[in-house]
Amino acid sequence: VGYPVRAVIFLTVELNQVEETAAVLREMPEVATLFWLTGEYDLAMWTSFRDDQHLHSFLANRVSRLPGVVRSQTSHILRVEKHAYEWVVPEPSRSTILLVDDDPDFCETVRLVLTANGYEVRTAFSGDEAVRSAIANPPSLVILDVMMDGILDGWNASGRMRAVPELSSTPILVVSSITHSDALSMVPTDQDNLIDNFLSKPVSPDDLLEEVARLLARQA
Repeated sequence: VGYPVRAVIFLTVELNQVEETAAVLREMPEVATLFWLTGEYDLAMWTSFRDDQHLHSFLANRVSRLPGVVRSQTSHILRVEKHAYEWVVPEPSRSTILLVDDDPDFCETVRLVLTANGYEVRTAFSGDEAVRSAIANPPSLVILDVMMDGILDGWNASGRMRAVPELSSTPILVVSSITHSDALSMVPTDQDNLIDNFLSKPVSPDDLLEEVARLLARQA
């Protein structure tokens, strides 16, 4: 489709003539796209021609006679690997949350809430599994239960994560029912630096989302 000879032409133009030169070039039918540049060249054009003679005539009789053009560089386009119309706007990167709980129903409920609000969610069902997952692919935030394989399984996992340099500043949000358990007295009171905040089960979706957003914003 169109002329068979295509080329990208770069121009160096005197500074006070760039705007005027660009205005003339943009009206030329051979010029498909015109760019302003920084660096060695001031303007670049995507151009099309009937044949090489047409290209040479364009350069010698029209471009070179424009006021302010100091020099030009031409590269023939051999093949277009990707066209502009094929470009798709990349999706914005999503925060990844590692959700750790041995209750599959709780995990699925929270996963649905988080994914519906734009988060990517990975799940783990024990402290060991959580640590392995976090090391292999560090998350943006960890939501962690305390009582899983052991009474303090989640708490111990948070300590192991904090010991990994890549995870030392990853926010850890504990969501647990341990406050309603006799095991609460077993949680070390001098190790609150292992987590960033605590929410007691049951937790409402709004409260959970608010705290997740707060912790992630603090990380940004």
